[in-house]
Order: sequence, then structure tokens, then C-alpha cells
Amino acid sequence: MKTLYLPALLLVLNGLPARADEAAEPAPARIRVFMQNSVIVGLYPNRSCYPPKLRSGNLVRAGAGNPFRSLFGSVSNKSIGMPESLNTRQLSQRSRLGSTAYYQEFPLMPGQAVTFSASLNAVNGPHCDTQAASFTPQAGADYEAMLNVADRCRLNLVQLPSGSAVDAEPAAIPDLQPALPCQAPPR
Repeated sequence: MKTLYLPALLLVLNGLPARADEAAEPAPARIRVFMQNSVIVGLYPNRSCYPPKLRSGNLVRAGAGNPFRSLFGSVSNKSIGMPESLNTRQLSQRSRLGSTAYYQEFPLMPGQAVTFSASLNAVNGPHCDTQAASFTPQAGADYEAMLNVADRCRLNLVQLPSGSAVDAEPAAIPDLQPALPCQAPPR
């Protein structure tokens, strides 16, 4: 009779976390940021504002050579496993001469504010002043962020549908708010 109870006990224990702190850790959120040459982006965790200039605290690695590679069309995407979306399928449509579109994906801490900022400063071309918004990512949710230059410098921040429905319409982020520049500390 003891052998009947042992498999049932193992099934119950198998569903429990190995450590007490594992149960408290929520699933990370993720964000895919679309970029290209001349588009300056910033992703700032734990902030509801953005610094006027790119500096520490910015998750986007703009200085990693990708803007230069975007100029010559040799840039590559960096993924952490987010599902494909309509935007990733149509990525080549965002590219233009001297500015290949690409994306990078980043993990986000759920429940902590994050700010995304973007501007466009093309030499002898279009210009978009800094657009910025902040939101609080939800555990396990996937987001996409981009500056849509073709649509009058519109900032697009959306939540992707859960699952693998590539053609499904992304949802608006419920707590999305415009973000302002951070105030400099008094001297």
C-alpha cells in the first residue's frame, strides 16, 4: 500500500517550487525595440521620465556599432525569444536607403515603471523631436516599441497578444502615459 502513496506524494511535491523565493518571482516581461540609423532610442527602467541625453540607465546599447551597421545594411537583430509579430515579418518595409531597420529585445521587471523615448535626427532628411511614454509592464507580457516616422513621428508602444498568433492585433497598453524629461537635481 505504501507504493501507491509515494507516486501521489511525488506528484504533489513536483508542482511545488524548490525554494521559497521562487514562488515570489514573477515571470519577466519583455520588450522588442525597433531601431534604425538616425533614430535615437532610450529605454529607462524604474523611471517615469527620460533624461534629456542618452546616459546610464538606458538599456538600449546604441553605441554597439549598430547605427553604423544600419547605414550599410549589415545589422542583425538581437532576440531573447519573443514570438514573431507582424512588425518583425514586415521589418524590411521600414528600411530605407542608408538606414536598415532592426530590433533588439530586452527583459523588463514587471510592476516597475519603464520609459521609452525616441527621436529622429536624419542628416538632410526628416526630423522628429523626442517622443516619450512610460508604463508598468505586466508579468509575462510582451511589448513592442518604435518611432513611426511615416506616421508623423508617432510613438508606437503596444502589448502583443499572448500565444503565437502573429497576425493578431496588438493591444493598447492600459496605463501608457506621456513621459516628460527628468528634472535635473538642484545644484
